[in-house]
Amino acid sequence: GALRTLKDAEGIDALAKGLEAWTAYYESKHMEPMRYSDWRRATSVLIALAEAWAELAPQDAKADALGRSVVARVLAPQHTIQTSSRVPQDPSAARVALARAVAQAYKRTNASGDRWEKLLEAVANDSAARSAAEALRP
Repeated sequence: GALRTLKDAEGIDALAKGLEAWTAYYESKHMEPMRYSDWRRATSVLIALAEAWAELAPQDAKADALGRSVVARVLAPQHTIQTSSRVPQDPSAARVALARAVAQAYKRTNASGDRWEKLLEAVANDSAARSAAEALRP
């Protein structure tokens, strides 16, 4: 929230650092299958950071940090998320929100076709997430 008031290059640098830190946190928690609680904790922050990027990034700011972190290291590995049958847990909901947030940032910053293809490949295992990203592709 506080970064949204900055609207400058320092804000984008801070977002890039946050994306890297939370992607590293995600990787530190990964096991196969990954616990749902770890998945939700990491993705909820990454979603907020990607949404802030989509809102704040100047149109000439490349969204490379999102590609290097969220797309390549969180979505593309297509990890299995362990869920409980006793409580409602839907890993797809976070994947959809994350894919949508990245797509919004890509759209705002006029990302290359190659970036879009990597995002769509990264969520190929989740039709709802792929549809959410495709819906924003120019």
